[in-house]
Amino acid sequence: MKKIIVLLLLAVLLAGCSASTGFFAAVNSTQIDLSKANYEIVAKGLQGTAKASYLLGVFRMSKTGLLYQEAISNLWEKFEEKHGSTEGRYLAIVNVVQDSEASWGLLTTTKTVSIRADVVEFRRTNP
Repeated sequence: MKKIIVLLLLAVLLAGCSASTGFFAAVNSTQIDLSKANYEIVAKGLQGTAKASYLLGVFRMSKTGLLYQEAISNLWEKFEEKHGSTEGRYLAIVNVVQDSEASWGLLTTTKTVSIRADVVEFRRTNP
């Protein structure tokens, strides 16, 4: 009986917890005319992720902790791997969805942020 109690106690101590949330922000500060076919969807479902670990939930053990910024940078890096440089192109990310997750262990906490989006490219128009 003691072995079972000790094993259960060990299992509880070594087990972790986790939580995840999703976020959708619809913010637009640019005016565009979609009545003309002046854009093309160049990437669908592109995803960027960033992860940081914390000791005792407070002391960061890796990266900067700017997870949203790192996830967006990772998304653009993946875009450039498949579709070339972004320099000189009229690109925008649309349909942006953010997911975040936190996992707690005995001594560490790991936070992950994922950004999923589509990328559109606007065609240059001559005045």
